[in-house]
This record gives sequence, structure tokens and C-alpha cells, in this order.
Amino acid sequence: MSFGATEWLRDKTNVGGVDKCSDAYRYCTYIGMAQDAVTLARAAIDFAKAYKGYAAAKFAKHKGITGAVRDDIKAAQPVMPKAMAYNVAKDFLKNPRGIWGKTAENIVDDFIKAGNQATIRPSVKGSKKAEVVAVKNHPNISQIQVHPGGGRHVGEYYKVSTTTDGTIKVVDKATYKPTSGEKAKIIYK
Repeated sequence: MSFGATEWLRDKTNVGGVDKCSDAYRYCTYIGMAQDAVTLARAAIDFAKAYKGYAAAKFAKHKGITGAVRDDIKAAQPVMPKAMAYNVAKDFLKNPRGIWGKTAENIVDDFIKAGNQATIRPSVKGSKKAEVVAVKNHPNISQIQVHPGGGRHVGEYYKVSTTTDGTIKVVDKATYKPTSGEKAKIIYK
């Protein structure tokens, strides 16, 4: 049978049913409880720090926070791989295929990082499954629809309305079904 330090001490000081050293037993018990309390407190502090960083990053993500606070939050976030360095606001017209895989939230972040205003709203046309990113103050892009697929075009796609090149759709050739008379410029991912 294995005993911990407290049980060992209790066993050694209890002879014939008489506790010969109850103060020592209580002392060991208090030490054990204090150690448990310290461990629990440290775990709670670490959890609170982690949650505080997560909550701050989530809040700052869509509130357009700038300056030192935003820089501190960015420094605490993991570094994105080079493949994710594509910024829709800056790079779309040069490389439309780079938008593939971005969520509406990623696209909003890209426009905010580039100094533009962008918001997300649900689509009110067609299958109503798309998320529409409305962009303000961008010289070329006015809105982007991020469609998950499942409507009349079947596959997922990005529909980008530009002031210079008209409407551009980035689609998956294997799943996207164009309609007859499609006016948008189609680019395969």
C-alpha cells in the first residue's frame, strides 16, 4: 500500500489509536493544502492571461483599433505563413486567384489593414447564402461577395465588383456552373 507524506506521518505518529503528534499531522496537511492552492492559483492566472489575449484580439479584429494597443495585440498573435500574406485590398487586381480560401472576415481585415472601411452583411439576392463585404474608400473595389456554393452556380465563388475592370468572379472550374449570358469575367482558382 502506498502512502503520501501526510499519510506516512499520520501512520508513524498514531500508535495504538493515540495520536502522538497531531500538530505535526496538521502542519503537513496545511502544507499540502497550501501547495494545492498555489498550483491552482497559478493555473487560473495563466488561463486568465491566455483568455485576455484571445478576447482582446477578437475585439480588435473588427473594431478597427489602431495605434499601440493594436500593435500589442498583433505582436501577441501567431505569425501568418507567407502564403497568407496576400492582401485582397492591395493584391486582388494583380493576382485575383489569391483571394481563394479567404473568409469574409479575412477580407474585411485586409481592407482595414490597407486603410479602408469594410463591413459584412448578408446577401439579399439569389440564394441569399453569400456574405457581402461592402468596401468604402477603395479606388478599385466596391464590394465582394463570398459565396459558399449551393445556389444556381453550384460551387463556391468570389464575386468582386470593381470600378476599373467590371465584375470579376474567381471560381473553381470543377464545381462552378455558369449561367447563360454570364457577364462577369471568370477566373479559375
